[in-house]
Formats: sequence, C-alpha cells, structure tokens
Amino acid sequence: MSEQGHIGFLGVSGSGKTSLTGWSAIYEADRGWDCSSGIGFFLPHPDEGYKLILHLIDRGHGNRLLVRDMNRTDVVLPTTLIRRSDSADYWTRRQENSTYRDVFLDLAWRRRGEQVRLSERPTIEQASSIAVSVYQSLDQWLSPAQIPNFLVKGHPMQFWAVDHCTDEEARAGLRRMMDWNSHDQISLALPTERMLRGFFRSSAVEAMCSVAPTVDAPDWMRQGGIYICLGGGGREAIKTLMGAEIQQIIADAHERPCDIPRYLYVDEVVNYDLVGRL
Repeated sequence: MSEQGHIGFLGVSGSGKTSLTGWSAIYEADRGWDCSSGIGFFLPHPDEGYKLILHLIDRGHGNRLLVRDMNRTDVVLPTTLIRRSDSADYWTRRQENSTYRDVFLDLAWRRRGEQVRLSERPTIEQASSIAVSVYQSLDQWLSPAQIPNFLVKGHPMQFWAVDHCTDEEARAGLRRMMDWNSHDQISLALPTERMLRGFFRSSAVEAMCSVAPTVDAPDWMRQGGIYICLGGGGREAIKTLMGAEIQQIIADAHERPCDIPRYLYVDEVVNYDLVGRL
C-alpha cells in the first residue's frame, strides 16, 4: 500500500501471495536505493520474512533495516503503541492526538470481537478517550499498560496521572471520573478498564512497551528506512502489536505527509484483522 492507494492480492493458500508481496517490497527497496522511499512489511508467519531479510541484506539494504521479531523474547524491541503529537501548536497537537487516540481505541475495541462500533457504546468511548488523552499528555514516560489503572478509583496511578497530566481538559475529565460513585464505577469505569486491560494482557505485548522506545516504525519509514515485523507470541499478540503499528503508520501518513513515498505491505491482513479503518 502506498500513500496514494492500496492493492490486495487474493488467492488460495500456497498460491504465492506472500512471495509476490515480498518481491514487490524488494523492487521498491531497489528503486529507493538512496533512502528515497520508506517501506513497512508485516508478516504474521515469519518464515518468508527471514528469506526477505536475507535478500535485502544481499542487495545492500542492511543499513536500512529495522526488524522486530516477536519470536525473540530474549531481544525485545520497545514499541510505541499510542503515539502522541510533538507539534508546538496547541490545536494541531490536539487534532493529531485525537487521531492517534481513536486509532488505538478502534483497535482495542475490535480486538474484543464486538459486532457494534465503539461509538455505539458512548460511556465506554468517553471513559477510554479520557484515559488515553491523559496518557498522551503526561510530562513523563509511562508504560501504556498502566492506563487501565487510571480508571481504578483510589489507585496510586490515578493520582500520579493527575499530577503529571499537562492538558487541563484531560486532567479535568480524569478528576470527574475520580468523583464517580460506586454505581458509576461499576457501570462505566469497570467495563472500560476491562477492555483496556485485556489489550495489554499478552506478556509479549507488555514486554514490548515496558521501556521507553528510541525509534518507532512511522519515523523509521519517514527517514527512508525498511521496517519488518515478524509475527510470534500467539494470535492475540500478533493482532494487538501488529495491528497497533499498522494503524499508526496509516494515521501518520494521513496526519504528516512527507517528501518521500511510503509503502506498506501486510500479509494475512484479513485472517488476523490487522487493518481497521484505512
């Protein structure tokens, strides 16, 4: 997929769809030899990915590669599951953060297998939006796995988040939630907390967001790099981590156009429900 549109390859298992997309990526890498294009490649089944990496190294692209192998629990590449805007303008920052927040919440909601959209559950949408907005406005790094604790009445992370949130509107929203009575806590906060906690349930996902990342996929691709993510850790981990990074790349392409083209290749996109809203 490029910023101008997307193409899908359909076919029965074993017909060569993964190999075709792999050689398409190699073609784009060769065409952008001087880092004049960014490429992202997501492979839930990593065997073809190892072959792709060897081909790219053999063709001189080793210095452009950033690889995440979800099967390697001994080498964890930290990731940014929830992006935040770095714009100095308040309104631009608010718009970009809103887009990144909605991308994350859409993925967290779809992961539950719900038949309705999150917008049709306004109480969960409101509470989760406040919690994520607070996280995006923190003045210190914090693992996103702590976000569900923002919704637990009396939890130390609630008070910590209020003290470190730099956005007045988000802070006020969290303070209102802290004043909810027991009924509101059970009917409003608890379902939202369960949704968000379930998103980070996988130990593989929690490990990858346990320390502050130094690089993320969208920024790497903006610099003309080649980002390859290989699946592992189980189906839920693949849906959660790959889905989050894919949606971040798509959102970044919409929010922050750049001078070089970016191409996104995703294998098993339907089987793993990896792409929500394009």
